[in-house]
Amino acid sequence: MATSPDPDDPESVLRQVESERDRERIVDERLDPYSARFFPREARTEQLANLIRQERGVEKIIRARTWGLTSERCGDEYRDYDEALNEWRKGRENS
Repeated sequence: MATSPDPDDPESVLRQVESERDRERIVDERLDPYSARFFPREARTEQLANLIRQERGVEKIIRARTWGLTSERCGDEYRDYDEALNEWRKGRENS
């Protein structure tokens, strides 16, 4: 859903017009620090996809760190959290 075009995006037409106009423009970022306003903006769906990707990355880091701390304090488990989670899920399905 996040990667499909948004038909209700109110800025899509504006972005298309701006991107066509800005393609013709030559901007030197060293001379104009505000030149970023001339670069095309991302669609809402692309922004959402990037946000979800970032959130998943953060969750993966948190899970890995939490699993590492739990393993340190509760015993030496040499498997990673994905293996433990899958094993736990299989145990719940069999119950």
